[in-house]
Amino acid sequence: MADTSAATSPLSRTAAESIGRALRLWGSVAFWTQLFVAVIPVIVITIVFSSVYGVQAPIRSAGIMGATTLASFVILLFTTWWFWTYRKIGRALSDGSGTTTRPRLERRLWIGLVLSCVGIVLSMAVLFVEMTYLLIRFLEAPQGGVPVIQTVQGESSWISAVDILGLMTVVLTLTAEIVVMVGGLWLLSRVLFLKGEGQT
Repeated sequence: MADTSAATSPLSRTAAESIGRALRLWGSVAFWTQLFVAVIPVIVITIVFSSVYGVQAPIRSAGIMGATTLASFVILLFTTWWFWTYRKIGRALSDGSGTTTRPRLERRLWIGLVLSCVGIVLSMAVLFVEMTYLLIRFLEAPQGGVPVIQTVQGESSWISAVDILGLMTVVLTLTAEIVVMVGGLWLLSRVLFLKGEGQT
């Protein structure tokens, strides 16, 4: 009972300041990493896609892959905002204007980690399908070179810069998600190994 009471009571001042600094640091790093490494480039690439609408691979019209790509981007946007809130929590803990318990911190960090993992899985699925599509098209093409537009067995297949931009988008998103997941694990380890967090 004593252990349960200690675990659910507010963090000590020392522990709150330590975790607060870590949350502020990683919250800023994760937010700006996702913003500049993935969100902004993805938006720019989306604009490029729109400007060349109609010059795209057939895979882009596939409903399930389009939904998967959209879901991955939505999760990216949410985790970007989610890690931004770490800064607010960290500032409140550091200056003493807010209190929390270790279970609450763990729950928030676990949510961030789970979302990051889901985003990674979705990005890897999209990347695998895109690479498989390109590999099949390249294997069907003459080995001496690959034309931008080729006809194989009476059917036209398109391989253009849009396909490469699509892969770049997924790679950038995946990179940001992995960085965020690593940082989230570091933060969670800091919280899990807190000592004396229930002593005020």
